[in-house]
This record gives sequence, C-alpha cells and structure tokens, in this order.
Amino acid sequence: MPGFLGTPAALIPDIVVVAMFLVLPAFFYGAWLAKKGKTKTHARIMSGVFTLLFVVVVIFVIWNQVANDYQVNWKDKPFYKEFFLPFVFGHIIIALSGLFTGAFVLLSALKWREPNQKGELAFKSAKHRKIHIWAGRLALVLFVLIAVTGLIIYYYRYVFVFTE
Repeated sequence: MPGFLGTPAALIPDIVVVAMFLVLPAFFYGAWLAKKGKTKTHARIMSGVFTLLFVVVVIFVIWNQVANDYQVNWKDKPFYKEFFLPFVFGHIIIALSGLFTGAFVLLSALKWREPNQKGELAFKSAKHRKIHIWAGRLALVLFVLIAVTGLIIYYYRYVFVFTE
C-alpha cells in the first residue's frame, strides 16, 4: 500500500516517521510536567508515548521482515557501504539503547514509587528519584537521536536514492 508523504515509501514507514515526530512534543511536554511536579499526568503521558512508539516500531519491524516488497539494488547506490549500512547499524544500536532505557524508566517508576501522606505517588528515596530523572533525561536524548537518525535513513532510502 503506498504511503502518504509523496515518496516511494509504503504506508508503514510513513506512519513511523509521522508517529516519531508527533510524539516528540509529547515527550518534552511530559518532561516539563515532571519538572512542575505534576507527576500523575507526566506518568500517563510518558507511559502512553512509550507504549505507542513501541507498538508502531514492532509493527514496522514485522512489516519490514514479512511484507516489505521494496526492491532496490542497494549495492549500486552511492554511499551504500560507506554511509548507509554503518548509519543504519548505529541507528539500531541507539534505538535498542532507547528501548531499554525507556523500559527501565517506566519500570523504575512503577517499582520505586509508593503513596505518600497526601495519597500521591512519590519515590521511596532521593536516590531512586535521582536515578529515575537521570535515566529519563538519557531516554529523551536517545529518543531525539532515534528520530533524527530515522529521518535521515528514511530520506536516504526513499528520497535520495530516487533523485540521483
């Protein structure tokens, strides 16, 4: 099924690109909420964004392995060995790091928090809170890198290759 971004890409890669950049503001908004102390809303937004991206990326990976009929002789394309393959490998390493970091942040928030005297969820210790904040910031940086490198891969694969 053809995509909607005006490139030779199929529908699934177009959905992944749009999803990545639609949730980017949600990540920053969630971080802002945490800084303002609105942890309940922060937790809902961040867990929703993580879940949404996880589902979209799993669908993309399955589609890429099963239903991708995109046929290009990559070995004849410029910069394939010098740029594209190492770049994709780096993107995958960053994406896996982001997945594990995001999962750690989500699970640490579930495990290390308990209701305080007001009935709100709070971290059990300052150490747990500090680790969660540090890992959350790392996850945000990794997510931005994943989005940028993914867009570069999309551009190379579906735009640059066809304009030469």
